[in-house]
Amino acid sequence: MAKGYIAAIYGLVAAVYADYRYPRICAFAGEVLRALSGAMPVEIDAPPWVQLTVRDKPGQTLIHLVNTASPNPLSPVNPCVEDVPMVGPLVVRVHCDKRPASVTLEPDHTGLSWNWSHGVLTATIRALHIHNALVVTYRQRARASRTHKQASTERA
Repeated sequence: MAKGYIAAIYGLVAAVYADYRYPRICAFAGEVLRALSGAMPVEIDAPPWVQLTVRDKPGQTLIHLVNTASPNPLSPVNPCVEDVPMVGPLVVRVHCDKRPASVTLEPDHTGLSWNWSHGVLTATIRALHIHNALVVTYRQRARASRTHKQASTERA
């Protein structure tokens, strides 16, 4: 049997959040989850309407940032979004044992500054319009070079 923690929040918290998107409910849920799980591998300082998704690939971590802000986010009768206001600056922290080889912002390429210290990459993104991905690339171990005997065999 697995061991872990469970939190119970009694009441209609999820239903109220689904209907009204009250920001303090989202913040409260985040605090409960952090109390159960501790530090997350990726953390963000941003408004609650910025969504974060993390994807790991060999040698890379991709952190997708999506700005879901809208001038009329609570309108159930008009779901059309005609404008997405910029948001920023955002701060993303990635816990990584080794210093990244590179950190880029895709597709914008501008407005990013970063530093790595004591196992934490801190990236500051000046502004986010709709979507960007923070791409953290780590150094791959170099492949062993072919031996002289392997090279000779391949030529024969």
